[in-house]
Amino acid sequence: MAHIEPRRTTGVTYVDETGHNEGAVVRREVVDEVVEAPVVTETNAASRVGTTMTYDSLAGRVNTLLFAALLALEGLLATRFALAAFGANPTSGFVDFIYDVSYPFVRPFQNAFADRTWDEGIVEVSTLLAMGVYLVAFLLLAMVIGALLPKVAMSETRVHDDRVTHV
Repeated sequence: MAHIEPRRTTGVTYVDETGHNEGAVVRREVVDEVVEAPVVTETNAASRVGTTMTYDSLAGRVNTLLFAALLALEGLLATRFALAAFGANPTSGFVDFIYDVSYPFVRPFQNAFADRTWDEGIVEVSTLLAMGVYLVAFLLLAMVIGALLPKVAMSETRVHDDRVTHV
């Protein structure tokens, strides 16, 4: 149920200065307006808080940067995997560049499993393992950041115990 709160305005008297009706007094009257103010309940406030964009909070911005870094790393490792699996020439400049840049990320997992070979190339299981481990690590880090950073929105809306306060 909405709370009805009347807003009253008074009549306004002013002199027309445009020169059309020189010296004429014009009277404008504004009638009372009734404005319905929405009632904010706990469930209503909680639903409003849930609809804020990810970029509105500090945790959302940090997580967006983390997921961008994760996407770049996973793309680099997937490219390395595809190049090795399809037998790309390692003396090619691009292939050599991808191998050199991605090696520090694959090196900790290098001897965990033996690589599998097939007709065309090599299936680097260590690269697949690295992709999985980095995915899990980034997801856990994002959850920790979401739990530790305050849920203060950047648009001056603060959220405390399902109550919304505008400053």
